[in-house]
Amino acid sequence: MSPRNPQTPNRRQFLQLAGCTIGSATLVGAATPGRASEPADWSFDTGGPVFSSPTVVENTVYVGSQRGAVYALDGATGEQIWAFETSESVDSSPFVIDQSGGGDSADRLVLVGCDDTNLYALDAESGDQEWQIETNGRIQASPVVGAETLFIVSDNDGLYAVDTTSGEQRWFSEYRSASYASPTVIEDTVFVRGQKLRALDPRSGWQRWQFDLGSGTYSSPTVADGTVYIGDRERNGGPNSAGNLYALDIESGEEEWVFDTDEFVDASPTVAGETVYVGGWKTRFRSSDDESSGTGSVFAVEADSGTKRWQFETDGRVLSSPTVADGVVFVGSWDGTVYGLDAATGDERVALETGGRVSSSPTVADGRLYVGSNDGHVYALSAGVTGTSTDSRVELGTLGHTGSKRLPENLQPSSRLDGFTARSLGAGGAVGFLAGSGLLYYGDDSLNS
Repeated sequence: MSPRNPQTPNRRQFLQLAGCTIGSATLVGAATPGRASEPADWSFDTGGPVFSSPTVVENTVYVGSQRGAVYALDGATGEQIWAFETSESVDSSPFVIDQSGGGDSADRLVLVGCDDTNLYALDAESGDQEWQIETNGRIQASPVVGAETLFIVSDNDGLYAVDTTSGEQRWFSEYRSASYASPTVIEDTVFVRGQKLRALDPRSGWQRWQFDLGSGTYSSPTVADGTVYIGDRERNGGPNSAGNLYALDIESGEEEWVFDTDEFVDASPTVAGETVYVGGWKTRFRSSDDESSGTGSVFAVEADSGTKRWQFETDGRVLSSPTVADGVVFVGSWDGTVYGLDAATGDERVALETGGRVSSSPTVADGRLYVGSNDGHVYALSAGVTGTSTDSRVELGTLGHTGSKRLPENLQPSSRLDGFTARSLGAGGAVGFLAGSGLLYYGDDSLNS
């Protein structure tokens, strides 16, 4: 999840090229700066800033808006298929699951959080509500699913584990620090952050390890090849201090390497191949807290060593999480642009100019890029590639993804839990979560930072 701007920003003054109007976007070729631009394939006006990152499933785009709605849009035309109205902003990125595993669209659910403290499960075809979960805080982070369990982070509340079929709560771990970072789940671990990154058993919430981070709670963890990557801000040094990108061992939480960006890292890292891509930001003047003075960079770092490969600077904060398709890294900036950068060199190949800051993380499906903007629009653009996003972010389902996620088989009880004291947290044995023994919890139930 990207940080929310409490005030609607002024629209960026961008190049007034032929066919470019307020609420539209243009594609600028870096190699031919004098060439006339091409308009976006389509744009859809949601009526409010779009921080939510699009999820694309079989040519349908699912996305939230601060207007207070979740939309399903036709990926080819941008026409509205349905809209689900909410009472508060929707900054959470939708997570789409295939309940049957057979690929039938009638069995798909759209899971999305809302500032009204609810998590909604919507029928993917109609937008009708199937069920909802009420929490004790805003849900701005994206939900994720693993082993038929939905994981939800609620602001200043905690981490919920919910059965995806019934919507019943399986377990809950309390913590009181605000966190807008999405959890990440793999086969046998769920990772959640406040000012500590914690690795939990997804069956019970039992904590396996924790790692202290600096301030800032926006960067979501990503996992690739046995390593967890996450960004932060340095804990000390005042409001203009720098940040880091960490690589941690997935089993122990021990630090493998740390890369000092000299910028705050609120963006979520993305791994593609042997490279980690992440955004950062800092103020132009170390004495200034003015949001408009911020600049930002996109970094490419070797996944195994933390060595910087390249750095691309923008004129705004980079809070968007990158996505990679056909050797191009697409990422948004608060300068109002979505950049397409050569994955190997960092050279700019294309630039999509929008009418507002871009905190939304782009998604590429079948050669078309989808992204939200603070000007209230969702944009679609044929961005010069033919493929689909292939990186850790979309594979894990964090901050938008492509294709519905098929639920894996139920997890078996883990021997790591042996020897710890079990406590019932409620719901009896209705779910039969751990060998029919009811809803069990092992170890410390607090995620306080």
